[in-house]
Amino acid sequence: MYLCPVCGKEIENTVCYACGFDRSCDFEHYPTFSKVSSQVSVISNIKKTYENKQKKYISCKNCGGKSFYIDQETHECICLNCSEPLKGKFYKTPKMSGMFDEDFVKEYQEDTDNFNVFDAVYEARKLIKSSSNQNYEVKLNTAKKIKSLFNKFSFNKELAVKYAEALKYLSFCEESYEKNETVSELGKLYEQFKYSDEIALQYAESLSSMSITQDFAGKQDSVNKLKSLSSLFTDTENIAFFYAKALQNLVREQNIEERLKTLSELKQLYERFETCEEIAKIYALTICNVCKYQRKTNLRLGNRQESIDAKSILENLRSKFPQNRSIRQCTEEVNEMSRY
Repeated sequence: MYLCPVCGKEIENTVCYACGFDRSCDFEHYPTFSKVSSQVSVISNIKKTYENKQKKYISCKNCGGKSFYIDQETHECICLNCSEPLKGKFYKTPKMSGMFDEDFVKEYQEDTDNFNVFDAVYEARKLIKSSSNQNYEVKLNTAKKIKSLFNKFSFNKELAVKYAEALKYLSFCEESYEKNETVSELGKLYEQFKYSDEIALQYAESLSSMSITQDFAGKQDSVNKLKSLSSLFTDTENIAFFYAKALQNLVREQNIEERLKTLSELKQLYERFETCEEIAKIYALTICNVCKYQRKTNLRLGNRQESIDAKSILENLRSKFPQNRSIRQCTEEVNEMSRY
């Protein structure tokens, strides 16, 4: 048995699953005749760095474990190794409250006090250029800086669009505990520039992304907002697609009557954008989902109880998009159902 010299865990293969130490680099225990790179650190230094990083993590006082689960009712944090509860109770709280308050952007204003509107637009373009590839903290700072510029020239549409884009990228971060606040800020921006299709598109994409992790009530709220956007921007295919994505996220938690209503909405979206393969795919997946749920292929949709034949609709979708694997698979599954 080989114990990792850095973290002390057993190494089964070459690389330690716990800390990432590569066993083949253990030159202190297994010398080599080859020349060792000067960039290779001694194990004592690697171990010290690892231990310093571990200090910021909560550990179980009983066994030293760092893996826990949280009881939703009692809010107790329980060790996965020994089932010993930690002292205190744990709640999901915002990482940074009021992240869009004026206090958070004042420090940047000093450097941009002399900017005219052209300077501000140029600076915002430069800030947003690499925003999609930044980590959460940098994206947050980018959003604050562009907000500062936008506050100074709040009449400028391009600055508003760049601010909307910064908020959208921020809302995509998995570690962002302030997603609701971020998307809410984006909603306020949309209300200010209600007929800007660029800001509406950023808002729609953020709402659709947020609906993935929302509870049922949150998903319904996002779907209603996206429905309103889609109704206002009737010719914008991308907004319709984000609306369809949110409907797909919602349908998984609905009862059969609600699923049929959602399917009716998707049918109308597809009829508006028949050439959009992504909407067609979501439509096909939802049809297949409802057929399996009801165990039949003849469906009745909406308040008017419109009758549709799932098999023929899916065959039509497959003929239009023959290369789409999801549509093809849905068609085959429903065809198989119709045999019995």
